[in-house]
Order: sequence, then structure tokens, then C-alpha cells
Amino acid sequence: MFQRFGKDAFAEEKRLIGLRQMIWRYFVMLIGEGALRKWIVPSLGAPLLVSRDPLVLLIYLQAVRCRRFL
Repeated sequence: MFQRFGKDAFAEEKRLIGLRQMIWRYFVMLIGEGALRKWIVPSLGAPLLVSRDPLVLLIYLQAVRCRRFL
């Protein structure tokens, strides 16, 4: 692959940092949502499972933009 310089490289690096942050947020949500479903509000198990889906879609879109997902 070729090296990029200038504004294009800076923008791509910012997108990659954003992708990494979204992945870490997903892991935090996964742990927090699991704790909520298990110990705090077990009756809300199904709605809590759906709460992570929009973030997963954003992660996939960002990975495609960063050319990290083939």
C-alpha cells in the first residue's frame, strides 16, 4: 500500500482513532449491559440486547470507510 501525506493522512488517522474509540465503547457497553441484564433489571433483557446494535452498524460503516473491513 502507498503512503499518504498532508490533509488526507490526517483525516484518515482521525477516522481510525474514531473507529478504535467506537470499538472500546462497544466493549464497555457489552460489559455494562451484561451486568444490567444479569443483576439489576433481568426483566429488561430483550430491550437491552438491542441497545448495542446501532453502535455495531456504525462500527462496520467506519471500518469500511477506513478500509479495515474487507
